[in-house]
Amino acid sequence: MIFKWVQRGFTGLSCCLLVFLFLVPGQYLKVCEDEIAALCDEAADALLVEDIKAAGDLCRQLAEVFERRSGYLKWFLDNAAVGEVEHGIELAQKQITSGDNAGALVTLLGVKHNMAYLAGLEGFEWNTIV
Repeated sequence: MIFKWVQRGFTGLSCCLLVFLFLVPGQYLKVCEDEIAALCDEAADALLVEDIKAAGDLCRQLAEVFERRSGYLKWFLDNAAVGEVEHGIELAQKQITSGDNAGALVTLLGVKHNMAYLAGLEGFEWNTIV
């Protein structure tokens, strides 16, 4: 009799773990993507009005946010994909400091699209299961 309760308990625990593994990484990545996309848009807007100081500050803030979040992203995403986003942020910083505004705009757009792509990979939808 006690064995059935133990078996049911482990089955319930396993189901909870699977639900956690399906839902939490996608939600975390969506929050990261929203935050990084907003910073990319703000930096791009600053570059369009040629406010280089504000664009540099926003790009540094973008690098700090990504650095803080990238440790967790590497747990459930390909490290090369996360490294590509990180490289794009570093490249945008270098382009802003060198005065290449057009290149920095393209690089920031690439960072934003790469994060959207990564968020789409981890998104949990019923039609991906069926």
